[in-house]
Amino acid sequence: MPKGNYMVMIIEKPQNQDSTRDSSGRFIPGQSGNPLGRPPKNVSITSLIKEKLDTIDPKTGKTHAQLITDKIFQIAMSGNLSAAQEILIRTDGKVTERHEIAGLIVHVTPELLEQAQARLRESMGSTEQLLADYRAKKLIGQGIEVVGRKEL
Repeated sequence: MPKGNYMVMIIEKPQNQDSTRDSSGRFIPGQSGNPLGRPPKNVSITSLIKEKLDTIDPKTGKTHAQLITDKIFQIAMSGNLSAAQEILIRTDGKVTERHEIAGLIVHVTPELLEQAQARLRESMGSTEQLLADYRAKKLIGQGIEVVGRKEL
């Protein structure tokens, strides 16, 4: 124990004046510890753009969305196929092809169809290789020597 004069301070914990907690400091059942909810996250670019599209241009009295629509339509009417395609996709939807495979009807875009065909070609090549390897192993198992392979 240190020699000399010293002072001991007793600090009392203030009584919890929060009505959402009990005397031990725990939340009362049914009471939220965060009544205001989670703070909002950073605002996304998409939400900022949507907000801007809804604002009215003071010169024309139209919303920015209407002005952009008018401009795309004007560009399309001047012969720009990309703008015309954008209008068609936005109004009629992207063109899909209807295929019936083993009784299952599938709507596929041309891009997805090309990707599926490429994957099928790749798998056919590896399937043919597996079949050739299997045939060679089967012949070797029967005591027949495989001298060379011929691609199918």
